[in-house]
Amino acid sequence: MQTKPYVFISYAHKNSNTVLSCVNTLKRSGINIWYDDGIEAGSEWPEYIAEKVVNCTKFVLFISKAYLESQNCKRELNFAISRKKEILSVFIEDVTLSPGMEMQLGTYQAIYANRFSNMDALNASLSKEAFFDSCRTHSTYTAPQPNPAPHKPTYVPPYSFNAQTVNAAATQQPPRKIKLIAILLAFFLGSFGAHKFYLGQTKKGIVYLIFFWTYIPSFLSIWDCISMLFMRRERFEQKYNCRLE
Repeated sequence: MQTKPYVFISYAHKNSNTVLSCVNTLKRSGINIWYDDGIEAGSEWPEYIAEKVVNCTKFVLFISKAYLESQNCKRELNFAISRKKEILSVFIEDVTLSPGMEMQLGTYQAIYANRFSNMDALNASLSKEAFFDSCRTHSTYTAPQPNPAPHKPTYVPPYSFNAQTVNAAATQQPPRKIKLIAILLAFFLGSFGAHKFYLGQTKKGIVYLIFFWTYIPSFLSIWDCISMLFMRRERFEQKYNCRLE
């Protein structure tokens, strides 16, 4: 029986290769981990998993298309929320959350794999997260660092990256933006694409500017304004690749 504080890992088995590479890094950095690597003979799956969720200190879910399609994964998440566990979402694929899932996860910390150059960079960053400190034991292990240039990483991620996003992630953090400024720019100067320029969508801003005389950008900017007003923080940061202040 596991008595030390530990992290429960919730994941879809289709993503085992990606998730277990991360789990191994977390273990080597001194973090106590539990994940389903095969249920003990004679034990009932729901009771066994439920016991592990109840007794865990932290709960981490690795979100992918397969995760969102798995009823077992969603049951684990719902049970963890009902037990008021501290939760961290790791998006290992670019997915669109349903409104219900977005509402459930909107108040919890999230990490997006597409903001890192490769999985080694993600694993190294994740192992240093303060979120895990309460489940961390003393270790002399040093987490692997991203491969320095000009060495070419040998890892090929199981999902595609936008080249511009990868290069930016490798050199700097996403730019900081203020949501209220973006909304005001969309409302007052949206016809000229001001909010698009502010949010780094330069090409769209130029299109707005060219066609402002048609009034179509005016209608689109009002829609942008309303959409941003009700958009959750995590969704805003993901869509516009920024960090809100």
